[in-house]
Amino acid sequence: MQQNLRDFLFWYEGFAENVAEQPTPTQWSRIKDRLGRLKEEVLAAPIMAPSASAAPAPVVQTSTEHTAWSWKRDVKAALEEHGYDPESADEVLVTITVDLSQSPQLVADRVIVGGP
Repeated sequence: MQQNLRDFLFWYEGFAENVAEQPTPTQWSRIKDRLGRLKEEVLAAPIMAPSASAAPAPVVQTSTEHTAWSWKRDVKAALEEHGYDPESADEVLVTITVDLSQSPQLVADRVIVGGP
């Protein structure tokens, strides 16, 4: 069975909670054996260095905040949920000023009831 560092740490955490006293010679032998196998695995693992020509990692937007594009997309989706066909939703969308501080759903609701 091949063991990685995460597996070893889980094992060791459980082992440490179950050892109330100094490990017995048998337990100590098993600990040293597992540590030795882990050390061999770590030393045998290839070292991955990024090449100079590697492309940078893509930027991932983790924020829940909207961009103007995503805000408009969400307003349009909300309009369509209320029965607007895509073309009509697009026509209404061009008349709306983007306000990222406003919820897209709230803006769509206002449009439907005829508000600003």
